[in-house]
Amino acid sequence: MGKNALPEIVNFLFPPKREPLPPSQERDRNWLSQASPELKSFQSNENTGKWCISVTPAKVDKAWSVIRGACISGDLLLAKCSTALNSGSKKFPKHIICVYNHNCNDCKEVARVCWV
Repeated sequence: MGKNALPEIVNFLFPPKREPLPPSQERDRNWLSQASPELKSFQSNENTGKWCISVTPAKVDKAWSVIRGACISGDLLLAKCSTALNSGSKKFPKHIICVYNHNCNDCKEVARVCWV
């Protein structure tokens, strides 16, 4: 074992984190997620609003880019997108993008999220 073997073993066992690939190409994760920078914690409950959007593999990267950008800018609270690991196959031909808000009973919040 050479002098450089230890870093190679460490990198193999604990690979450095990388930026995720677009959903249509990501095969290491089931979901990609993005939260608003203001979100400190989130726990789903009976008031949580959740929108599930079905997207074809051809359109998922663009759709996720727009929704992810809205989360980063603070316009949306939280979103997740299925990846190529479990989508785009015969069994699951489409991707799912989920968008969440704190309170589905808050009409103003629901309307605001829908317009984003």
